[in-house]
Amino acid sequence: PWHADEARRRQAAVRELPEKLREPLALRFFQELSFGEIAGILDISENSAKKRVYRGLEKLRSAIGPEVLE
Repeated sequence: PWHADEARRRQAAVRELPEKLREPLALRFFQELSFGEIAGILDISENSAKKRVYRGLEKLRSAIGPEVLE
């Protein structure tokens, strides 16, 4: 379980991501969509969807640590 301040820190880090990275992450982890579905929604290739999710995770990991999705 997260403490309130840890949850706020994670939320702030997500909000600071560029929309180009934040939106695919939200679709992947909150909506649980496939990369193909994300690509269709965002009108990008499946490979681009994968790259954006990966880059977003990397930015979050550098901002708040390796336990990003735990």
